[in-house]
Amino acid sequence: MIVAIPTKGRAGKVKTLKYFPNAILFVEPEEYETYSFEYNKNRVVYIGQNNGGISYVRNFILDYFDEPVLMLDDDITKLFYRKGNKLYIIGDTRELIKSIDSCFKKGYKQVTLSYKASNWLCSEPYKVNTRCWCFNGIDCRLPIRYDSKSDVFEDYDFTAQLIHGGYKNICLYVYAFECEKMGSNSGGWQMFDRQEKSKLAKEYLIKKWGKHVVKTRFNEFTNISEVQFLWSKI
Repeated sequence: MIVAIPTKGRAGKVKTLKYFPNAILFVEPEEYETYSFEYNKNRVVYIGQNNGGISYVRNFILDYFDEPVLMLDDDITKLFYRKGNKLYIIGDTRELIKSIDSCFKKGYKQVTLSYKASNWLCSEPYKVNTRCWCFNGIDCRLPIRYDSKSDVFEDYDFTAQLIHGGYKNICLYVYAFECEKMGSNSGGWQMFDRQEKSKLAKEYLIKKWGKHVVKTRFNEFTNISEVQFLWSKI
């Protein structure tokens, strides 16, 4: 399965490559040479423009392929599998990839893993039609794209579009991932005034989806007030 990583300002520091060393890196033109120097040049693709935002690069990747791909953030640090009530660190991703590929073959159009800190919220091995985290498998043939008007919470909106369109996603709770705390490491696609962007995105998404679908909450992990979709009401 193809693994695509949009990355910015982290040449030589793409932590997700620990698990997926053959992933394809999608970078802005101004950073192409820097990333090519640090990594295999054949696995570095420059996107069409600089500073287009995260929705732009995600859509670029969706248009670049014609099959399911794993679109992963560049700062994933650990992967786990669940056995009983405990999570164990994964060393080999082959079984994980098989599980994800099986989900696509069953007709799911988006596949994600649980975030480690909230893995305990679901005792079942999976959940259907729910939030998709930054470990994100997508069938690029979907007639859905990221909303360029929202460069924060764009992942929520994409999943809402998918469910609203009659497609299904799945979150595998037998696996989990962990990543760097947002804003704790330099670089990334959030190199802007996130507080202001978040405020505008919340207003936009509430207007787009309605107050019966979008709520707000304070997230201690990101240290910002963010949106929360009520997936069953989409």
